[in-house]
Amino acid sequence: MRRDGARLHAGSTPLSDLDRLRHKMDFLVASGVPERDAQMAMLAASRFTVGSVLEEQADTDAALPPGVPVIDHESAFEAGLTLILNGLVHAAVTDLPSR
Repeated sequence: MRRDGARLHAGSTPLSDLDRLRHKMDFLVASGVPERDAQMAMLAASRFTVGSVLEEQADTDAALPPGVPVIDHESAFEAGLTLILNGLVHAAVTDLPSR
């Protein structure tokens, strides 16, 4: 919504959203995701989202060199988020030890 929203969000601590974050953590842990993996997955998804927004805002529509595939931002975001979620599902199913 805001041109520099991702920059404003980057590095901030969501103190006003702590109840919402706790609710999400409780859900993930109750679903079988080890707590540390749930924390890291939420952090990864948040940072991935901010990075994706920054990339989209910085898009200059410059011509790509020959052979470089064109991937739209929405498709790239959906694919990346799917990979993060698949890793989270794998952690819940296999109950990998936290790192």
